Amino acid sequence: MAGYKPTIFLRNAFRLKWDEQKDYASIFLKGKKRFLEETKGKGWTLMAAFAEWPLLNNKRVVEQGFEIVQIWRLDDWQTLYRTMVDLSETSWYRSLGESLASEDQELLINAGVREPAPNIHWRNDDEPGYCYLYEVSRPIDGRSHAYLREVNWLDAQLSADAGWELAWWATQITAQPAKIALLWRVRDSGGLGATTIPQKLVDVAQLPRYRKRLMDCVQTLERRILYPIYTERLAEKVAAGIL
Repeated sequence: MAGYKPTIFLRNAFRLKWDEQKDYASIFLKGKKRFLEETKGKGWTLMAAFAEWPLLNNKRVVEQGFEIVQIWRLDDWQTLYRTMVDLSETSWYRSLGESLASEDQELLINAGVREPAPNIHWRNDDEPGYCYLYEVSRPIDGRSHAYLREVNWLDAQLSADAGWELAWWATQITAQPAKIALLWRVRDSGGLGATTIPQKLVDVAQLPRYRKRLMDCVQTLERRILYPIYTERLAEKVAAGIL
């Protein structure tokens, strides 16, 4: 589309190193705090940060090698490059990198017309108050637009329950056919958000439109329930100037 400027996202996937004598999770979070401070007002916006297990401040991790994902909105294509040049030689950034067993980065662009907005609000340092449902789908060739129309319909069904919010949606730009990622933020009730997700999806799956139209648009669909990590809380505090 002439004149269209896509919204650019960076999806980072990490796995931390593991050592009983060294708290790599704390090193990682300390580095992310510094990163948020250094990039404030420089084209980076954290959309979400989540993992297979909770990662909180001053708490030991549940198991080694679990996946962590952070999603950033970038102002333009040069934002990532400029930041890496500016920070790559600093001692704190090298320390952050040394806390990681692996890291994968991928650029994506907005998959829909409606712009996703960051909406991170934790209850307190230890309780986000929500969990995530993360979806990665591969639409059937030629059905991507039809699939996204059905996602809008699904959003209307799920948002009717006040606890559900479509927090982010994007499409790959480096693979064909491109996969589409969706992130649902599910507010909990009495700490039970994660346990209610499967039943909610079972209920929605009974609707004829879900079976006959939405699922007919995809050839693969992967869903995972994941948990916010403390990077989100740090982003809140840095934005508010309270760190």
